[in-house]
Order: sequence, then structure tokens, then C-alpha cells
Amino acid sequence: MRTALALVATLLLGSACTNTQDLGNHPSALDAVLGQWDGYVEDYQFPSGSDRVTVTLAPDGTGGLAGTLVVGVGDPPPPPTDPNAMYPPSVDTNLVDLNPMNHPIEGIPYTIRDPALTDARLRFSVATPELWVQWCALQTPYYWPEPQLYYCTPHGVTERDGTCWFVDPSSGVETHRDCATLALPFSLGNGMGCACTADGCSLDPAQQITMHLDMAIRGDIADGTAAWGDAAFPTWPSHTLRLTRTR
Repeated sequence: MRTALALVATLLLGSACTNTQDLGNHPSALDAVLGQWDGYVEDYQFPSGSDRVTVTLAPDGTGGLAGTLVVGVGDPPPPPTDPNAMYPPSVDTNLVDLNPMNHPIEGIPYTIRDPALTDARLRFSVATPELWVQWCALQTPYYWPEPQLYYCTPHGVTERDGTCWFVDPSSGVETHRDCATLALPFSLGNGMGCACTADGCSLDPAQQITMHLDMAIRGDIADGTAAWGDAAFPTWPSHTLRLTRTR
């Protein structure tokens, strides 16, 4: 918990990305990649034991690409309704300090961002923290005298016997919350997490890119790499990706 709260100092850092599309010079370039691509990450398993990856690509209506990326197995979680509860429930609270939100969660249809198609090479990014956009919107903004900014974690949190306590500024009454849920906002993406003002909290996925895919397309076969991790580190682990177009 102390590690997570210490990340407050990094909340002002983020990495923006542009929404450009390079679809090459050939009219047929887009058609060459449309469809559903199924396959696996080589020598890697997601928590369920699955290595499955599915990429679905379709026209975006403006001459570019749109689509989703899904890893592993399972169904997406229901929308969040409780701002004080861990989301999604399947998240391992013991790993919150390690920024698990920078890694893809199974069953989530992540939006493909910044697709670039040049000849037979397709590249795109994914913002895994997009899952927490609605959760961040549920959070209460708290004012911190230092550094005179708003955060979605109360000021002056103390930990006693594994529970986090703080004085509710609206009532003046000491209350408590699960320490993992207090750490969660600081674990979303590139150290930026839920951004708050006096009016509320939000999360901008465009500033939370945590995954990059780079593939060579040969007919119905796509081979390449998938890399994900914390953008605070210059080198992300890279995994070999094998895909086949199935529809």
C-alpha cells in the first residue's frame, strides 16, 4: 500500500498518442487485413492457462481501420456500480502495487488504437486501462493541500491492521476502505490513473497506451510480436504472436 500511495507524485506524468492511420498506397491494402484473426502468444500463458488471442478488424467508415483485441478466455465483467469495490472482481489485489492494469485482462474486447497498415505490415496499440473509464467516473475527488490538486484517494490515509483509514472531509468522520481499492487508481496505465478535478474524476485511454502489436500479413497468416507493460520502463517484454484469419 505504501508503494501505491507513493505513486501520487507521478500522477502528473502521462504519454499522449496521436490517432493517425497510414493505410499505404494500395486500394486493396485495407481489404487484405479485414476479418477475424485467431491464434496464440507463443510460450506464454494468461492467468487462466490460455494463450489465445483474437483480433477483429473492420472498416471504420472513413477509409481506416477499427477493431478489437481479446486475449485468453472468459466474458467481460459487468459495468462497475460500486466506487469502493475492486474492479473487476477478478483482479488479484495482491498484485495492485505491481500495476497489473498495464497487462491485458482476459475476455475484454480492447479497442484498437492508432492502426498503421503499410504494405503487408500492420501495427496498432491498445490501452488496457480503458476497462476502468466507468470506474474512474464513479470516484469522488478529494482535495490535497499539497500539491494543491484533486485525487480520487483521500488525503491523510493511514493503515492499521491491514485496513486503510481516513477522515471523510464531507462529514469529518473517520472511515475506512479496502487498501487495494485505494491503490487501484494509481495502478492504471502509465502512472497517471484516474485524473480528478473539483467536478469529478475521469480516465483518458488515449494517454494510457500499454500494449503494442506489430504483425506481418501474408494472405491469411499473420506473424509478429505483442509487447505490454509499464510505459515508465523503456523496454517492454516482447512475445511472439501467431494468427490465422478464420472469417
